[in-house]
Amino acid sequence: AWKTHRMQIVRCQSARRLCTGSVTAQAVQRPTAKQLVKLGVTCGVPFIGFGIADNGIMIVCGDQIDDKIGCRFGLSTMAAAGFGNLISDVAGIGLAESIDAAAARLGLQAPPLTPAQADLRITRSIKLVGCAVGVAIGCLCGMFPLLFIHNRKQVYFDDDEVKLFEKVFAPHGVSAEQFFALLRCGRWHTADAGTQLVRCGDKLNRVLLLHSGSAEAYVSMPDGSREIRFTYAGRAEEMAEEDAANRHLHRNIIGGTALIDEELAGHPYPNEVVLTKRTTYVEWPADELRGVMRDDKAVEAAVLSTIYRDLVGGLRRQRQAEKSKNIDAWRQERQKRLGEYEVMMQVAVADGLIQQTERAFLDEFARKHKITPIEREKMLQAVGWSMSEWDEGVKGEMKVMRKSITGSACEFASDLQSPSHDGSCNSTAATQSRQSG
Repeated sequence: AWKTHRMQIVRCQSARRLCTGSVTAQAVQRPTAKQLVKLGVTCGVPFIGFGIADNGIMIVCGDQIDDKIGCRFGLSTMAAAGFGNLISDVAGIGLAESIDAAAARLGLQAPPLTPAQADLRITRSIKLVGCAVGVAIGCLCGMFPLLFIHNRKQVYFDDDEVKLFEKVFAPHGVSAEQFFALLRCGRWHTADAGTQLVRCGDKLNRVLLLHSGSAEAYVSMPDGSREIRFTYAGRAEEMAEEDAANRHLHRNIIGGTALIDEELAGHPYPNEVVLTKRTTYVEWPADELRGVMRDDKAVEAAVLSTIYRDLVGGLRRQRQAEKSKNIDAWRQERQKRLGEYEVMMQVAVADGLIQQTERAFLDEFARKHKITPIEREKMLQAVGWSMSEWDEGVKGEMKVMRKSITGSACEFASDLQSPSHDGSCNSTAATQSRQSG
């Protein structure tokens, strides 16, 4: 009995579902096309307002965050956009009622649909499409602040550009926008050591600014050797002291002299420039760089200051190098003259006597080449002479030997002469004795 009762309940429920379904299918009618269009417009218009508010607030706030806070705290552009979107979403919550009220004041009302019609798939699809189209139109319209906001993407530089800006251009008042305008007419290059940047005799119609690395400018001599004229080095790296001491000139700009003297433009370049290290540099067409310099005095001041600094620093180093070379040459010449004087002195004193002509020649040589008495005394000591012997003109041993020879000669002469000549001999010996005394 219980099973029979249960089966009757199930059959009644099934019959009830069939009846309800047939009644629902007969009662629910598909909305008309006019109703669907009106529904889509009614749902889409408020979302246009939401899109305008959301995108507009995000752009304005994100731009201000990027400009005022991002540069100071190092926020990226995407981080600034995220904070701007946060503000726009929070603001959207408060603007929701106002936007709905504004849409209602436009007289937009949804078409009268029964709950069953509103639950139909076609109705839900139209509502979704209307909202999506409204948000898309609103977001596009919300981008209107970009018409009044300066595009700051041009002031975002990579690491090399930032270093170049900070070391060369920023100290002269060049703004980031001006520097970007200058970079737009130039090109960055990276080349390995041994690369020939400029060939001797070519017309150099470009200006090269070394950022890192180094290069040498030289001329080829008739014997095939190379004479270094200049050494170029980038500003991004500090050079070692020993490298700086060996430089003839230290420069950053190749072809910059033609920017000062336009008569040099188009003339054959006198040197050959070859990289000695892996180098990063910026290349500008000379005519375009002159145009930027004419239009922007800050850029002109930065470029000319770099050129003048290179020229003045190069001249200073050149003078120091020339002075050092002159000192070395003077020392070599001095040693040569001292050697010559020492050789002549050795020859003069070789026989133990200094003749008057030899003394006069040596004194004149010493006076002409500024040989000091101290240097002469050292040379005399080297050959075994003293200053007193030099002044007397005879070596001490030679003086004793001459006395002994004179005495022996007198005795020999007295033995050969007769007694009648003793007085004359004695008188001669006495005379020699007085002279020697």
